[in-house]
Amino acid sequence: GVLKERYTTLFSPPLPEDKVTAIDKLTIGVVGKTIFSFPERWFPDVNSFSFFWNTEDREEFKDDPWMIQMKQVGRPMGSNNTLTFWANGDVAKLIETLPED
Repeated sequence: GVLKERYTTLFSPPLPEDKVTAIDKLTIGVVGKTIFSFPERWFPDVNSFSFFWNTEDREEFKDDPWMIQMKQVGRPMGSNNTLTFWANGDVAKLIETLPED
């Protein structure tokens, strides 16, 4: 937001045209993270992993479409039993409306 609004006054000398074009093409989106802590670790001993949903899985979770939009999961540094799920766009907005339980 700030860079797009103020690039003409932020830089002296002014940015070259190719940089201005790149800034103009930037899009702003929503990114959200949801953190889950578990009594004990049940997931693999890795720092992060991704989900790749097949047709059968998509059908199983059709009533919870936000679930299949979860693509990346990470384990916060120093934590053995906590996962951070990352979402973007409309799914991130939807997750904000869900109850904590």
